[in-house]
Amino acid sequence: MEINLLSPQVELHNVILGPETLESRKGFVSKLDIEDVGVLTPRSGSGGTQTNFIFGFSCESANTGHVFHYLFTKDNNNILFQSVYDEEFNCLAYVEVGPLTTDLEPFSYAINYNQIIVNSSSMPYPLWGFIGGTLVRADKKPSINPDTPALTLFPGRVCSFADRFVWAYENQIIVNDPGTEPRTICAPNAVSFGGTILDLFQSGEGGNLIVVCTDATYQIPPDSLAGYQLQGFVAKTPGYQGVQSNNAASSRGAVVGLVKDGIIDIGTFTKKNLTSYRKTRKNAKRVGPYSSGDYRVGSILPMEEGFIVSISNKSCFIDLDTGKISWLYSDNIYDLGIIGVLKDKDGKDFFLTKTRVFDYIGNSDIVNSPTVGTPDPTIYDINVCHLLVNVPT
Repeated sequence: MEINLLSPQVELHNVILGPETLESRKGFVSKLDIEDVGVLTPRSGSGGTQTNFIFGFSCESANTGHVFHYLFTKDNNNILFQSVYDEEFNCLAYVEVGPLTTDLEPFSYAINYNQIIVNSSSMPYPLWGFIGGTLVRADKKPSINPDTPALTLFPGRVCSFADRFVWAYENQIIVNDPGTEPRTICAPNAVSFGGTILDLFQSGEGGNLIVVCTDATYQIPPDSLAGYQLQGFVAKTPGYQGVQSNNAASSRGAVVGLVKDGIIDIGTFTKKNLTSYRKTRKNAKRVGPYSSGDYRVGSILPMEEGFIVSISNKSCFIDLDTGKISWLYSDNIYDLGIIGVLKDKDGKDFFLTKTRVFDYIGNSDIVNSPTVGTPDPTIYDINVCHLLVNVPT
């Protein structure tokens, strides 16, 4: 009897589809530990005051071509800090932002015209700045039209849409006025929806604006930005609604959302399960939503090859080209729940967890970044690779 290990019914644990056939995953090598934030690296003593990463992204300067990593952390007092790193993860800036709310909500960002907006309903105020510099409080700027006064910029969500910025508050989005100033928003460019906005992003280059709400998913075409005032037909897709933020994402034009038992393509409503093996597991780790039975308690993020579903301290990599689903985790890394994806100038992905920034390279896991006392951290073999399949007997 032959067993097809490339079948979709085979559940992959730390196994990926390589150039020729199945192979073990690459190693997770720590580029930056949470203890490195706010102190000189390599560390010569105890770490900094930060307790965990909460958000991060990378961007390339249109002026110089240099890549910068923006990382957001919090300390024991629930104070938000921002750090700016260069491509080699050398710290360029480390600044306190302000207190966070008790219930931490996901962050979002938007980039246009070499300017950055970062926003979250957990932040004391939205942030604005130019790529390469630290971000400051985003205060409203007056409109050039005296008949449309500028509105206050509240904490919420934000995204890029064509050459504009879209701000979201509760059940309403507001697109900034035409031009290069993202901090000018006026009432004529506002659209209200039937539910609270949870996710907000553009579907690929030149795609529709996707607004995932608690009641349905809405789409706005990019040609609605042709004039001064936002105009266009708002299409409602009642078949998918969100439960919490980061339940939907777009990668290479594909728009995918989390559902109770896996993921769904919001365009075609094609579902795919993320776990296929239902028997007892002796050596492989348990993956999935555990007792909740609902993947929507996790989050989904876009990356170069597809998507990452992060849940229960493990990450599920979904490759759009091959359709393969691989669960990645480690006995030596307690938390491999990925909360952000960083990139270098060549588009290579780095992965952000609550405690570390990992490079995905080599054949071994290196859990900690070097310190003065331990210049050569311990190297761990990748020894938890499993193929799970039901064999008929």
